Amino acid sequence: MNVDTVSIDLSQWVFKDGIDDHEFIVPNQTIIDTGQFLVLCQDTGKFKNIYTDVQNIIGPFGFGLAHEGEQLRLFDNTGMLVVSTLYSNQEPWPTDADGTGKTIELFDPYGDLNDGNNWFSGCIGGSPGGPFIECDTVGVYNINDPVSGFKVYPNPFNVFTTIEFYLEAEQEINFEVFDTFGNLILKKHIYYSDQGIKRFTINRTDMEPGVYFYKIHFQDIIHTGKLLVR
Repeated sequence: MNVDTVSIDLSQWVFKDGIDDHEFIVPNQTIIDTGQFLVLCQDTGKFKNIYTDVQNIIGPFGFGLAHEGEQLRLFDNTGMLVVSTLYSNQEPWPTDADGTGKTIELFDPYGDLNDGNNWFSGCIGGSPGGPFIECDTVGVYNINDPVSGFKVYPNPFNVFTTIEFYLEAEQEINFEVFDTFGNLILKKHIYYSDQGIKRFTINRTDMEPGVYFYKIHFQDIIHTGKLLVR
């Protein structure tokens, strides 16, 4: 997030973890306006599997970030260190975000970034590319989207859930499920020969308890949501 009062040109700035040889050079013409956000992705493909509408992203970078804690550093194009954060999965840092798919969020972006008390546990999946959004109930209660006509029930589920929607004409539906890391774990292609209300069932099979993201694609429509397996 750009907390300055003016736009910042990040062209040729360098992102590093705690190892100097691990670096990602920000592409030219990368400008972030005041109050705006930019997402840096280790794997842009997996990111786009889940966050189909987020466009303000750069990456990928060729090194990982340790779940138990690591230093994150950002240098400007002259090599000057602009910001440095050493996060952790130990108190006072939020501990329930380690491996759960939750984010860690800043209380005060003007405060000490290295103070674990200045961070709190966010939502599963978070709201990348924008400010923190209170955790929604999608994936916790049954989904009934009156705008798109999609229904998912039951959700959460133990054995299977049903996806229901309306088609105006015959067409093929592409359905995918991803884990919280953007890995594809289920893919279905279903052809419907007529219009009307359609339903198909997703069996739990090998899905471990937790939160998953689904994506339904047909014509020029992409509908996304969350599934919760108990």
